[in-house]
Amino acid sequence: MKPPAPAARVVGHPVIAGLIVLAGAPFAIVCALRGGDGLFLAVIMGVILERVMRANASVMEYRAWKSAWDAMADQPPRPKRGMAIARVVVAVLAGLFALTHIRDPQVLGGLVFIGLGLGLWVVVSIGRRLGIGFGRRARPSTSDLVTIAVRGPVMPIPTLQQAFAMLPEHCQCLRQAASY
Repeated sequence: MKPPAPAARVVGHPVIAGLIVLAGAPFAIVCALRGGDGLFLAVIMGVILERVMRANASVMEYRAWKSAWDAMADQPPRPKRGMAIARVVVAVLAGLFALTHIRDPQVLGGLVFIGLGLGLWVVVSIGRRLGIGFGRRARPSTSDLVTIAVRGPVMPIPTLQQAFAMLPEHCQCLRQAASY
């Protein structure tokens, strides 16, 4: 499988695609609700979001294929740490935004609620990274690799003369006619 184009790999990265969708979807909705020229912007943003989601799907498909390919060669899987880092970055940015708006009680109340959710999100991701179940049943680790050893053929393989002798009569006639 060919890797996606470099632009698709950048735009299709889960963090970047998520940020584009989180910013673009509300923008498209607001533009569509305003009507007039905003409807044109909403359609353009819808096309952009569709392209971003298509790039994200191709990147995720390539990553799944690549990890399966690497697993066939007994290479260890790459650690999935990108989303955990993104969660910490989002939580830190929300905290910094809350510190700058500490005087406005409405903004601060909403940010406290969002901050608690992000904090729980970070704790759950770190807990899952450490192997703590958090709402999921712990499953025993199983390997997808299976080793099969075949000692010999399952059924006897005839020699070439035996195989020609077992051919039906019309095939025998064709074979004899071709040998002249």
